[in-house]
This record gives sequence, structure tokens and C-alpha cells, in this order.
Amino acid sequence: MDFKDAKLAQFRLNNSKIDIYAAQLAKVIHGGVAAETHYWAGSRNVLAVVYDPEAAGVTYIETGFFIGMSPEQASKQLRMLRDFARFYAACWLHPQLIMQNLRENIRATVSNKHTLLESTLPPRFTAIVSCALRELGELFHPHYPQVLTHGDLCPVNLLVSPSTGRVTGIIEWAEVELLPFGLALYGLDVLLGYLGLGGWSYLEIRDELEQNFGNISRTASLMLRGHQKTEYEMQ
Repeated sequence: MDFKDAKLAQFRLNNSKIDIYAAQLAKVIHGGVAAETHYWAGSRNVLAVVYDPEAAGVTYIETGFFIGMSPEQASKQLRMLRDFARFYAACWLHPQLIMQNLRENIRATVSNKHTLLESTLPPRFTAIVSCALRELGELFHPHYPQVLTHGDLCPVNLLVSPSTGRVTGIIEWAEVELLPFGLALYGLDVLLGYLGLGGWSYLEIRDELEQNFGNISRTASLMLRGHQKTEYEMQ
């Protein structure tokens, strides 16, 4: 591709390659929400990210929607939540075929990370992490979807329209992996709260947003799949 087409360039070290095919798969699954990502002119160290900056809007952190939640801002927050629900629904409906040996390797990696958390987090978190470790096998059930998973769903990687609250783009697919569905649901907290000088705070309308997310996710899944159940849902 020509450099003039790129809206964002990312330089990466030799030991920090990305799977460009996975990044392009994101475009297939999520359409216009996932920015096009290519290697630049044959380079394996420079990525060119193509998107329309006028249509893409701004990063979520720049909107300030989460500061002083007015009725108008609350409406935009709900709009973003709906688009985020569709994003997750698209992941659920596009499970990727993974060989059993790779599935076991992924499970071992996830288990090791949880074990590290269990041993290093403050004691008040031990019970939660231990429970997650015990239930980890459910996420690697042969019929549970292993999906393309964005590894960094943070406020600076979420593009939104300041005027409508629509999610217009998700960038930075460098950390994309094939993982059990749900391991990227941490991204939902981006829309439920914010990090300030006093630490993490949830929005006043957090409960309403969480309740809507579940309903919207189910509706979005039905709309996108044409009422066809996945193998796991039929168990």
C-alpha cells in the first residue's frame, strides 16, 4: 500500500511482531469497526493503519462523556454500550477452529497467568482468582467458542462519534489472540467507569448500563446470526 493512504503508522521491534492475518481477520469479522492494518511496503517492522479520521471521530477518553453524566451524555453512553454489545456478539458468532494441541497450549498460558495473579495479588482477591482457576476448564470445552480477541480494549483504542456516541472504530489490533470467548469482557468496564486521580470510579448509571448490556447482547446475537444457535448453546 502507499504511505499516503495510512492515517497511523506503528513501529515495532523485531521481537514484537504481530499476526497480520489475524488483524485482517478482525476486519472480516467486525467490518468497518476494525481499522485496516497492513505491513508497510514489505516492511516487517512498520504497520500502516488506514481509517477515515473524519468518520472515526475521536478516542473515547477525549470525549469526556464520563465526567458529569448529563441525560444527553447518558444517552450517548447507552449508544456506545449497544455498539459494544454488537462487537462482542460478532466475536461469539465467529468461532475459530483450533487444533486440540493449540487449545491446550492456550489453556496452559491462561492458567499460568491466573496462578501468577493468585500468588501476587493482595489476599482479598485470592478467593476470586482461585475460583476462576477451578472453573477454567469450562472455557476450553470442545464446543465453547474460541474467538479472535482484542488484547487492549482501553479508552484510547476505542473511537467514537462525539455527537452521537456511536462506536466508529477500534484500533490497535497488535495484541490480538485466539482465546475463549469472554476473556475480553474486561473492556466493558471502559464504559462503566473511569480512572481518575482518586482511583477507579464507576458511573452513576453503572447498574442501568450493566442491565442493558445483557439484554442488548442477546438481541444483537439473535439479529446477527439469524436465530441460529451455536454448538455450545445447544448443549
